[in-house]
Amino acid sequence: MEAEVPDFKLALLTLLAGNLVSTRYILTHRLACYSGIFGPVLSLKIISVSAGLRLGLTGLMILVLGLAL
Repeated sequence: MEAEVPDFKLALLTLLAGNLVSTRYILTHRLACYSGIFGPVLSLKIISVSAGLRLGLTGLMILVLGLAL
């Protein structure tokens, strides 16, 4: 049997989609750490901006790669 190797774009698209699914890390780990350092209000602002940028850019890359396929 021959195993098919996925092309680079498909592999990258799969990794980016997995990155979107694994957003639980943002809330469970970063919130506790940032709250201890910056306080609850500022930590939520920092995490919101960070998560928004991360998810937005990842979504944009998935869209661009999806259209390129």
